[in-house]
Amino acid sequence: MKGSKRLILLSILIGIATVFAVYTFIQREISRMDPATYSEIVVANSDIQARTKITADMLKKERIQDEYILPGAIRDEAQIVGKYAAVKIVESEQIINDRLVDLDRTFFSYKVPLGYVAITIPVDSVSGVADQIRPGDFVDVFVYLSEKEVSSETTYIFNLEASTDMLQNVLVLSVDRSSEITDEQSQENAQEDSRKITLSLEPKDAEKLVFANQTGYIHLALRNPEDETTIETGGTIRQDIINR
Repeated sequence: MKGSKRLILLSILIGIATVFAVYTFIQREISRMDPATYSEIVVANSDIQARTKITADMLKKERIQDEYILPGAIRDEAQIVGKYAAVKIVESEQIINDRLVDLDRTFFSYKVPLGYVAITIPVDSVSGVADQIRPGDFVDVFVYLSEKEVSSETTYIFNLEASTDMLQNVLVLSVDRSSEITDEQSQENAQEDSRKITLSLEPKDAEKLVFANQTGYIHLALRNPEDETTIETGGTIRQDIINR
């Protein structure tokens, strides 16, 4: 009886050793078959909307082949938590520095995304959407231009008028001097009919805005936070209003 027990125990030990040896062999062969190297980086655990403050539960670690890791990809969650998403980050997307903005920094300049500049324009209660625009919102910039032209063959003077959706999906950095992403409206100039809106723009678009502000009338249109579409409108002239 004792011999049988010993035989059974010996068989179990041999079985365990065999399984371990096979597992080791398979792992070694897999390593030989896949020469790629992997690193652990931080990715989005779910979709993160623009201007959302990032928390730890929005992130996860993932092993990715080194050749597929984007430049600037962050490997330490501590460098991300507490910052805001400058643009929408989709699920499983690698988190890179250019997609983050640190609103806890002291200086306003740190709130401007890399590659962009901050441009301020004055608006009134009509062109500024009845003071409903807040920092972190996205707007479209419409411009109305009117130019008088004199024909060389006649003495007629006529207006060349047009309006167009000049810039779309533009981030609002601040309203007056408030740059906090909050539902509360800044109290500065609250009793006045004019406000100052600061927008985040690429330099070329900033040139267009400066020119439009000096030569025409700017009107802002507030976007739904989830609307990222852009539409080519082609602009509107007087004749478009008359014709149906």
